[in-house]
Amino acid sequence: MIKRKIFLITFLLGGFCFSSYAQQLTERVDDVSIYKIGNRPSKGTKLLTFGLGINDTDGKIFSKYNLLQKGNLITGKYFISDNTAIRAGIRLSKETSTSGGDIDTAITGGTTISNSLQKTTRNYAIMPGIEKHFSNSNFFDIYGGGDLYLGFEKDKLREEYDYTNDFYNRKTAKTTTTKVGVGGVIGINMFILDLPISVGIEYGISAIWNLGGKTHVKEDIKDPLGTRSNDYYTEGTDAFNNPDANKYSNLKKNSSEIETNNNLKVLLNIYFK
Repeated sequence: MIKRKIFLITFLLGGFCFSSYAQQLTERVDDVSIYKIGNRPSKGTKLLTFGLGINDTDGKIFSKYNLLQKGNLITGKYFISDNTAIRAGIRLSKETSTSGGDIDTAITGGTTISNSLQKTTRNYAIMPGIEKHFSNSNFFDIYGGGDLYLGFEKDKLREEYDYTNDFYNRKTAKTTTTKVGVGGVIGINMFILDLPISVGIEYGISAIWNLGGKTHVKEDIKDPLGTRSNDYYTEGTDAFNNPDANKYSNLKKNSSEIETNNNLKVLLNIYFK
């Protein structure tokens, strides 16, 4: 009697479980997977920006975005609000090479007994800017903005030669250039899935002024003709881009350029908080 009751209870429970499982099969709803597209930046977001100037044939300063190559600006952005970002690029470089020594005239057979040479090149540049983002799309990001550019370049060459009979030649040559520029840009970025990455294109108009570029030369000479000092200016090329070997007592040199789309580039942005 007890065995019959146990069998009956087991049978009823099994039937109930099977009925419930069958109902789930007939009324099942598939799982829904939602893939988020876009990872739009917000206030406090930082960006490291890489850019390739696709129409840069003359090394324009507004196309020298960070490609981890020599001469490129290290560039980044910071969102001060959900729709406004400040941007900046910076470049610092200095190269110095020196050599000098006493020359064994018994081997060379010449009249130069010693020399001292030094060459220094310095380049400092900063490019601050601001951009306003107009689209609220989580896929496309459209923006407009502007940049300023301020750069300083200085090349210095020092040559000192000592000859027999107490003759000598001391020469220094300094070339200083200041670069000033302004630019306006329009750009569009496309976010890649939910990754902190976007790719885009940016183009606009820019104006660049190169102030200076002339070379100031000073010489102190003692040779069979006597002792004398020279102070003059030179330039590598003239305004028509022709070689110029003249020595000037006074020289003015500058250039400027205004051009559309000379800063057209493809961008890769990496976002982080």
